[in-house]
Amino acid sequence: MSDSPGGADSKGFLSRVPFHPFILPLCFALGVFARNRFEAEIGGVIQVMIVMVLAAALLVALLRPLYRTWRRAAVAASAITFFLLYEPSLLFSLEPGDGLSLAIFAAATLLLLILLLRLWRSRTPAAGLTLALNVIVLVVPLPDIWVLVTWFAGNQSIAATPSDIFPDLPAPAAAADDDARRPDIWYIVPDRYANAANLSRYSGFDNSAFLTMLRAKGFTIVDNAHSNYQRTAVSMTSVLNLDYLDGFSRFPESDGRDWRPLYRALEDNRVSRFLDRADYRIYRFGSHWEPTRYDPYADEHRNVFDVPEFGHRLLTVTVLGQLAYATGFGAIDGWYSHCQRLQRQFDDLVDLAGRNERKYVLAHLLVTHRPFVMTDDGRCLSHLQAAARAQGQGYVDAVKYANERFSILVDAILKGPRPAIIVLMSDEGPWPPNVKLLSPASFANSEMVDWAVMNAEQLDRKTGILMAIHLPPDHAGSVSGDDPFPQSPVNVFRMIFRRYFDLPLPPLPDRYFLNRSDETIYDFFDVTDRLPR
Repeated sequence: MSDSPGGADSKGFLSRVPFHPFILPLCFALGVFARNRFEAEIGGVIQVMIVMVLAAALLVALLRPLYRTWRRAAVAASAITFFLLYEPSLLFSLEPGDGLSLAIFAAATLLLLILLLRLWRSRTPAAGLTLALNVIVLVVPLPDIWVLVTWFAGNQSIAATPSDIFPDLPAPAAAADDDARRPDIWYIVPDRYANAANLSRYSGFDNSAFLTMLRAKGFTIVDNAHSNYQRTAVSMTSVLNLDYLDGFSRFPESDGRDWRPLYRALEDNRVSRFLDRADYRIYRFGSHWEPTRYDPYADEHRNVFDVPEFGHRLLTVTVLGQLAYATGFGAIDGWYSHCQRLQRQFDDLVDLAGRNERKYVLAHLLVTHRPFVMTDDGRCLSHLQAAARAQGQGYVDAVKYANERFSILVDAILKGPRPAIIVLMSDEGPWPPNVKLLSPASFANSEMVDWAVMNAEQLDRKTGILMAIHLPPDHAGSVSGDDPFPQSPVNVFRMIFRRYFDLPLPPLPDRYFLNRSDETIYDFFDVTDRLPR
């Protein structure tokens, strides 16, 4: 990309070749990765970096005719890129009020326009600017590179694979001529949907009509149910691997801050591995959150704006992401995409119920999880409209909307062509008030909480969940009627596989655990005696 073969301004590689616009977005991505290295997988980070470099190349190519030389076009591209990526970081660090934020944004935009105009009117070969910018982008990321290199070199992450921690279940028996005993399996996870007692006590909402409807349709409701663990990652990993998470304790030397082994065990879980071998067609309805966004065994993923979580999180802290958030512009806005994802996924679930095929459906739905973007009849709200609701009304509206859509979905499944097991079970309860976050959240599980000091009420609210299970009345499985019905999530798939696949999986004792903090993820302590019975 040199503009002249000779002359004083072209001497030296750093002065001649303007590579800085391609490295600058990598500097930004490396900084985000360094701060989130305990959660982000390198594969997703590399995908995002490739897209960013390609975007930078396109920007330089578009600016080249306007600025007449590659070096000036590259300087203009770097100025635009710096503004788009780093201006929100300045606001985040200053934490100004709305008025000052707008003033800073306007001033930064004006400064960018002045710089671009002066560069356009200039006839300078920009060799000095090219040299300076090339040097800057080589120096700036060094601290983040050092953090990442030293962490990877000394990282004591759990090296075992998910199947080492949770070995495969016994191979399923052939069931080609016994399809009736192999019903469809629907595992629906409304994130943070509280149990009836907590909805009544803390949200002032009576959920009895919905639960009565479920019972009338053959569901068994576990009253006052609680999750075995307090967060999505630990709770769903336990459910989908049919066991408590003691297996991680076999690696005491591992880094207690590293979520990735847990995420991998959630993605590559026993249930998906087993049902894949049993010739089930697997459908995954995920969110933007990486561990449930992707299932390596899924035949089909249903999502909206489906990109690696690292890319989604990175986009939200750019000027484009902030403008999209402020204006509600399309899929770039996480608020908008959250609403659109829920609407489309509920519609797709109903359509899927009519398919005559042996299937396993896992739907992790953030319908009762912040942000609460809908009215109780499913209309998408703007940020201002949502903020105008009374405190707590957003959560109640989300429960009402979820109940309406679950009622439609349950009817569609029960009227469908195949017998079906339906597990409608949340993974955790909503966050209780007055829980101090010791550090801000950058990724999904970055809230630093000292779980050991939670009182009984907070613990009840954080783990109290909806737990409703429907078993096909004419296909009750091979186990006698005295087979115990699960009272906590860890035993749900043990019961299903015991009854319908003849696996020797006796129920586990119902126990409840917390991990002490996000600094010691795999250090669990028992809180069974502190929960209401």
